Amino acid sequence: MKKIVIANRKGGTGKTTTAFNLAFTLAMKKKKTLLIDLDSQCNLTSLSGTEPISLDDFRAVKIQNLNQFIDILPGSKAFPILENEINNLVNRNAYLKKEIIPKTGNYDFIIMDTSPSLGIMNLNAFMIADYVFGIINPDKFSLDGIKDLKEILSEIKEFNPGLIFKTVLNAFAGKRKIYKNLEPLLKENAEFTNIEIPDREHINICNTLNKPAIDNADIYSAFNKLSEVIL
Repeated sequence: MKKIVIANRKGGTGKTTTAFNLAFTLAMKKKKTLLIDLDSQCNLTSLSGTEPISLDDFRAVKIQNLNQFIDILPGSKAFPILENEINNLVNRNAYLKKEIIPKTGNYDFIIMDTSPSLGIMNLNAFMIADYVFGIINPDKFSLDGIKDLKEILSEIKEFNPGLIFKTVLNAFAGKRKIYKNLEPLLKENAEFTNIEIPDREHINICNTLNKPAIDNADIYSAFNKLSEVIL
């Protein structure tokens, strides 16, 4: 079972959309996948057509089924309360590892969507991750968020040496001047996968309909490449 974390310290980069569409891409390859929403905003929960759950249900790992190959552990609006509880534990960085993951069952992949922060839930996710995908938009603030994330992960690797960090460009529009200005910075980044998820209105429409956007050939191609990184 491989554990994938989708992250960036900056909000609005497309983390949730990436987690959602990656899961459906893996489902097309008949890979059993569990989505876990670790953000109190519960955007992944909403995108999946489910509702936020109570902390008791999250602690009990009340998983909900989306289709033959995808399940979700919805997020909770009360995560700030849980984070305070975790921060008071002696081994606070092992909460997900000890209390949540063992209750999930048998999956090929677990994909965790995180909040734009360095809260204890995110640190817990990094501690157990096989891969962390940093989602970048073609703007300076997004790149700054990835820089901060990379620094944190370099420390996490002391405890999780097998962690692999990669970056993915979201909302790609090659003709935009801002992208052309940032392209050299991306290309010199050793972690950059060269995967560019297109900037398409189709994704926004599909998000509104709570459905994946991979019925578009260009979008599917990007997510197929992303899935191949972890298969």
